[in-house]
Amino acid sequence: PDWWAVKSIHLDRVDVDGQTVDMTGGTRQLQIVLTDRLSGVSGRVVDRNGRTLPAYSVVLFSEDETRWTPWSRFLMSAQSSQTGQFRLANVPPGDYLAVAVQNLPFRAWTNADVLVRLQPIATKLTVSDGEQKTISIRASPTPDNLPGR
Repeated sequence: PDWWAVKSIHLDRVDVDGQTVDMTGGTRQLQIVLTDRLSGVSGRVVDRNGRTLPAYSVVLFSEDETRWTPWSRFLMSAQSSQTGQFRLANVPPGDYLAVAVQNLPFRAWTNADVLVRLQPIATKLTVSDGEQKTISIRASPTPDNLPGR
């Protein structure tokens, strides 16, 4: 249901949430924990003068590079609306980097090489369990020569 989300995924008591996992070889113990304490990040994209900016890609990605796999729930993106607003729902608790750029290629935010290029211009933030965080994120220039451009 919409009011539940995955809280954690452990394989043989090791946190593997957002990581690629090899499931071969013998008996394994997989534990998936669900929660109804949903976290999210919303806000607005602004320029250096505080004016809102529409049609910017907001990318939120884990500081933990081992979670940068293409279908990881620790990588997400939203587009800012005509009023510069964005919303990311079901954000797992953790430490993240956030960036707002224009003209990001389709699903480029799932590419680890792109995330490495976005790291230096990103803003750090922490999302707690059940927290609905609101931020104002300043737009950054899109790095040149991104894969997929």
